Amino acid sequence: MTGNRLTLTRTFPDIEPEAVYDAWTRPELLADWYGPEGFQNEIHEMDVRVGGSYRLTMIAPDGAHYPLSGEYRTLEPPHRLAFSWKWENQSPEIGNDTTLVTVEIRRVARGTQVTLTHSGFTDAGRRDNHRHGWEPSLDKLGRFLAAS
Repeated sequence: MTGNRLTLTRTFPDIEPEAVYDAWTRPELLADWYGPEGFQNEIHEMDVRVGGSYRLTMIAPDGAHYPLSGEYRTLEPPHRLAFSWKWENQSPEIGNDTTLVTVEIRRVARGTQVTLTHSGFTDAGRRDNHRHGWEPSLDKLGRFLAAS
């Protein structure tokens, strides 16, 4: 982590970059793995084109709803995507700031490496709260890809 930017990297053995990109950009796939352990997702809108919007609700195991939305800023299949991120009506600890998520996907000797950078947090606490969501989410993505 650098300043108020969060960067996480995962390598997915024997997975092609196209499969990783699809998992991020196809609503029926994204709904299966997105969010921390035990969370489910309702995808309300996913217009995957530069300038297109997305809106989804992450549903926690206790039934709490966490709606978020944003706009696709960069789409370079199968190597890179970026989108804005904004929680809707959340507590001050989570924040309602608009931040930016960038996902870089590259082939490596063992498979595909993903580097996620979430930037634009107003403070380290908000950054760290998102780390606690992204880390298990990327772990779920790895299991999802391995099973596909």
